[in-house]
Amino acid sequence: MNNKNDDLIWQIIGEREFCCFKKKTIFKNFCSHKFNITGLCSKQSCPLANSKYATIIQQQGKFFLVKKDERNLNFPNKTWKKIALSRNFGKALQEININLAFWPKFFLYFAKLKITKLTQIFIRYRINELKKTREFYQNKKLFFFETLSFFLFVKLFFLKKKPNFDFQKP
Repeated sequence: MNNKNDDLIWQIIGEREFCCFKKKTIFKNFCSHKFNITGLCSKQSCPLANSKYATIIQQQGKFFLVKKDERNLNFPNKTWKKIALSRNFGKALQEININLAFWPKFFLYFAKLKITKLTQIFIRYRINELKKTREFYQNKKLFFFETLSFFLFVKLFFLKKKPNFDFQKP
């Protein structure tokens, strides 16, 4: 495909407002397509209207660079090529630089921006999960001590022994 076909697709989808992923607001149009790299509905960031496209996705805690290549557009199952990225943030940025070396700078910039945002979100999620588990164990420990003190009280009450609070030496 060439730019003429991309322009034709954009005229049908974007200008005539025939896209089912488009969400309109007063000021901007947004795109809800899962591969949209910016979230905005524009010709440059539309994964449907571009024959050459790249974005970052996250699946089950792993990051992938997803590329749409011009050569495989006739085969729908081979249209998108998924490349696994390293869990190390620095290595992942290097892999993006290598894989998108000859691509337009738009895709390189926004792919780096998106992996930065997703990494920050993932780190915040893990911190919140750790806080929840810490609170759980603290609450469990507090519950243990509360029940222990309750059982001591019950034991003293039913045995009807007066507790010896005198701390005199025998």
